[in-house]
Formats: sequence, C-alpha cells, structure tokens
Amino acid sequence: MTLAVQQAFCARQNFTAAEFEQFRLSLSGPRAVQHLLEVTAGLDSQMLGETEIFGQVKEAYGAAQSHTVTPGRC
Repeated sequence: MTLAVQQAFCARQNFTAAEFEQFRLSLSGPRAVQHLLEVTAGLDSQMLGETEIFGQVKEAYGAAQSHTVTPGRC
C-alpha cells in the first residue's frame, strides 16, 4: 500500500498510523491474489460465507475494466 493511500485511509477512518499498523495486512503477488479470492469467496471473512464482498470486488473489477487498467483476460 502506498504511503498516500495509507494516509488517506487513516484520515478517513480516524486512525493513527501506529493504530493502523496493528491490523494492516500487506501482501503482493500470488499471495495477494489468493487472499483476494479467499475473501471474495467468503472463506476468509468475519462471518464464514459472507458474500457482500463479492459484489464489491465485482463492481471494482468492472470499474477497472472500464478504465482499461486490467489485463485483457483474467
């Protein structure tokens, strides 16, 4: 996560950087994709089987596609 994104998130949620570091998860590459899929499928959420995140990811992916910032095939 870039520093600017982290600062914006902390400001919006009223967290200090130190508070945020206590629960921040930083992943990249295949591990990040695996985590996204687990959360989207409801396997790694506060409530097992929760599906609300699926709609959010689907909407975000659609927005990314409309701005041509996704690979041609996923």
